Amino acid sequence: MGDYTSEPTMSYSNKIKEYLNLKFGKLTMVPNQESMIYFVNSAGKTPMKYSKKEAIIRVPSSVMMGVMEMFGIDEDFMEEIFKDWVNEKYGLPVRFVDYY
Repeated sequence: MGDYTSEPTMSYSNKIKEYLNLKFGKLTMVPNQESMIYFVNSAGKTPMKYSKKEAIIRVPSSVMMGVMEMFGIDEDFMEEIFKDWVNEKYGLPVRFVDYY
C-alpha cells in the first residue's frame, strides 16, 4: 500500500481551488480609503471583503459552508485552501478567514 496523505490532498485542494476560480475568479478588487478591499462581481454584489491592515478576508458563511459540504471537508482544511487561493489569485496574504 502506498502513502496517500500528501498527493491526493494536494490534488484535492487543487480541485477546490478550481471551483473557487469558477465561483469567484472574476471578481474586481475595489480598494477604499478605510484600508478595505471589496471584491465586486459583474452584478455589482460584494461577495468578499479584505482588510489590508488585519489581513482578514470576510466571506459569506453560506459560501464557505456550501464548499465544505460539496467537497466533504472540515473548516480548518477549507480555510487553509481559501487563504492559499486568495494569495495565489489576488496576491493578498490572508491571516484569518471570517464568515458573515
